[in-house]
Amino acid sequence: MKIYKKRFNLALLIVLTVSVALAFSACGKKEKSALEIFKAASKNVQNAKDAKIENGKMTAALDLSGQKMELNADINGQFIKSTTDNPLDFQGFMEVSMNFAGNSNKTKAYMKDGNVYQESTTAAGTTKTKSPIGITQEALKQLTKDGNDMKIDDFVKENSKDGDNIKLTIDANKYIEKAMEKFDSKQKAGVDKAKIEKQLKGFGIKDVLIEAKVKDEKFQSIKYTFEVNIDGGALGGGTAGGAKGGNNKIGMKITIDFPKITLDSGEQIQFPDFKDFKSAPANPAKKTNPLL
Repeated sequence: MKIYKKRFNLALLIVLTVSVALAFSACGKKEKSALEIFKAASKNVQNAKDAKIENGKMTAALDLSGQKMELNADINGQFIKSTTDNPLDFQGFMEVSMNFAGNSNKTKAYMKDGNVYQESTTAAGTTKTKSPIGITQEALKQLTKDGNDMKIDDFVKENSKDGDNIKLTIDANKYIEKAMEKFDSKQKAGVDKAKIEKQLKGFGIKDVLIEAKVKDEKFQSIKYTFEVNIDGGALGGGTAGGAKGGNNKIGMKITIDFPKITLDSGEQIQFPDFKDFKSAPANPAKKTNPLL
């Protein structure tokens, strides 16, 4: 079960990263297409002073080599853009309550003054840690540039609309191929590009369906639906018995739904007293984004 959880955590990280990238990398009197509306709404997200998501839900129906499981998560978040010349002076909050395989946990993450304050609650108790946000201004600028270079136009297979409701089908394989092209120009010593490419292909993501409600070029809601069929051998993992290179499969049907999105409300984040948050143990720096 531990090997499955490790793979699922890795899958979840990539899934969320791709989802956020698709939502925020779009750039921005005849009637507009669904794609044009999506791009305009995405541009307004980028230009907003603050944003808030409420009552978000994520569900993942899993098939772990024949063993059926389900993950459910509730998501709430808030972001306030920096008001100084330093983009890292932003403030943020994210709360995720997750239930998986009979276990539940709640994580709250606050971002302020260049630090991440994390409160994690499980059956074993609550821990509160503090750590640096872990990104430089230069890295943030590069990340923004990379996002702007990944134009959503290049990956849309289909788009349609019905009133304020729009739908887009994204070709995830083309997105990954484009990301790997960018990786070639940024590859650093010690990074195994072939291994990373094999692992990404091993996730088997084909299409991502985006459904959104947009009013006055602002997102009211947005939902992502897609399937992932993970090849255990491609990921280089082992089987439950510990053997390397197992060919066990992990199938997931995932829905990420943000039913209420609010921009420029002017609402402030309610931060707790951080005096109880202790510095997290120092770990060797690890890059989580191979493009940086």
